[in-house]
Amino acid sequence: MPGRESSFFDYLLNITMLNGYIGGEYIDGAHWYLTYLILFNVIIAIIAFIEKRYKIDRTNLLILWMVANVITRILSSYMSLFSALNNLLGGQYIMFIMIGIALKEILKDKEQIVHRNRYIVLFIFSQIMNLFTQNIITFIAVEIFLFIFIYAIKEKIKILDNKLINNIGNISYITYLLHQNIGYQMLLGMSFVFNQYMPIYTLIVTCIVLGMSAIIYKYYEIPIQKRITATIKETFENSKKGKLSGKTS
Repeated sequence: MPGRESSFFDYLLNITMLNGYIGGEYIDGAHWYLTYLILFNVIIAIIAFIEKRYKIDRTNLLILWMVANVITRILSSYMSLFSALNNLLGGQYIMFIMIGIALKEILKDKEQIVHRNRYIVLFIFSQIMNLFTQNIITFIAVEIFLFIFIYAIKEKIKILDNKLINNIGNISYITYLLHQNIGYQMLLGMSFVFNQYMPIYTLIVTCIVLGMSAIIYKYYEIPIQKRITATIKETFENSKKGKLSGKTS
């Protein structure tokens, strides 16, 4: 698309999502999220393995992860190798996953929390990183979200009971994916046909994308989710039956 041209090499990197780990360009804006989502799940799995295998406290591993990220971020100004290492350690988005992990533990009942003070330190450190690595608008947006989130789960406000908000949440990621390419192409097309851009075009495209998102969610995503859940349940039950039959024989 005009304004989003890329080389064939960038295309190959994006297919494998390797570009996100080595600092390459994204040819689709939605890929950055998937790249880091996969990365964080892999790192958390590694931390869980080390914790269980070597009996190292989880908070120590999380703090080590954060410190390593900060050090490689500082050194990346002097050597590109450290920039790639910093990306592999979560890059500038590490504070978001750390805020979530720390907040989950802090909000537990006091009797259930191990090393509460360490999680508080991790939370504060993540907030400081958020302030200095993101722009002020992002920082304020995160703080507003945290305020709403904490009050919602503490049932101080009933925002999560609102049907409209729940429906918007259900289709939000689909909308995000569609607006990146289809919405952008629609805006370009309308501006080309009418030889000018008008704000009303954005409103029209937004309504179309929201409608498409609702349709995809209802007739594609929900059936797929049900099928995956049924497959996992069936696999688990068959595995359980196989173990039981093995014991009886």
